[in-house]
Order: sequence, then structure tokens, then C-alpha cells
Amino acid sequence: NMRSIMEKTYEYLAGGERIFRILRISEADYGCEELPENTDVPVSVLLEDASGMEMSITAGDEELYGKNLNAGDLAFVRNGKLFHV
Repeated sequence: NMRSIMEKTYEYLAGGERIFRILRISEADYGCEELPENTDVPVSVLLEDASGMEMSITAGDEELYGKNLNAGDLAFVRNGKLFHV
């Protein structure tokens, strides 16, 4: 099950970071505003840890795409950035 995978994986991370499952990735609503060109569109990433605690962070859409991070993936946060487990 997902909880045991997350708990076992936690033991292997050097910094002791918590493992999260990515629940949802949502684009922010900018209304009528346009972002400057060449801006990595910020998205909200909803995360859940093994205990069921949820938290949200903001990341760049291109950054997540480049790391192949998608909803359902396991990830950890280091220095405010998401990384694949």
C-alpha cells in the first residue's frame, strides 16, 4: 500500500525529508492579468504525506514538466523545490 511504500522510502533519503504523494497540480487564476514572456507559469501543487497531512506548495509548470512530476507521483521537498523519489 502507498503508506508503507512512503514510510520505507523515507528511510533512504539523506536529509530525512518526508515523502509526499502529489494529489493535484492546478494552475493559478490570474484573471485578466498576463504573465511576462518567458515566465514559468506558477502552479499550485497539493501534497499528502503518509500520515494523511496535506500541504500545498507553488512550483513552476515547466519545472515540474522537466522533472516529469505528475499527480499520483511520490516526491519530496528540498529547499522549496519538488523532486522525484
